[in-house]
Amino acid sequence: MTRTFTIRWDKIVRCTTLIATPLLLGAMALLIRDIHSQTLPPYGGYFLFILVMSIMLWAVCNAPRKIELRDNAIVLRRLVGRKTIPLTEITGTQPYRSTTATARLWGSGGFFGYTGWFANKELGTFFAYAGDMKEAFVVSTPRRTYLFSCADRDAFVAALREKLAQRGHTGTV
Repeated sequence: MTRTFTIRWDKIVRCTTLIATPLLLGAMALLIRDIHSQTLPPYGGYFLFILVMSIMLWAVCNAPRKIELRDNAIVLRRLVGRKTIPLTEITGTQPYRSTTATARLWGSGGFFGYTGWFANKELGTFFAYAGDMKEAFVVSTPRRTYLFSCADRDAFVAALREKLAQRGHTGTV
């Protein structure tokens, strides 16, 4: 049986996305104009255009939409593609509320979600796919720590712990 949970965006994500998207699209339009009018060196203009477009595409493609709890795995649905974590690899899960500063190592700190590599004293280095940090929870595997979020986080964590208990794990980190 599959249970699906939506990923909501908090105010920071909504505002960042609503402000940054038109600014980046406008910057791309200006770059195209300046490349064609030859006010920018062609290679520099193309490089900047590709850089801005790559940032937007990465953020859009990795934006978390929903998370599914299946009988054998967690499946994170992004706008493009999915990330699957088999239940056999999960060593624990718990709700998460940060009490220390978190550093973004690489990724998006609010543009189409919180996605990418982050680090703090509580979790060490982790990969985030979140839309609202108030709904965040941690999923640990031997190789990596993930931070997800979803509407009704507590129900998701409880259901995941139940599935892990059926496999002989306690499900707590």
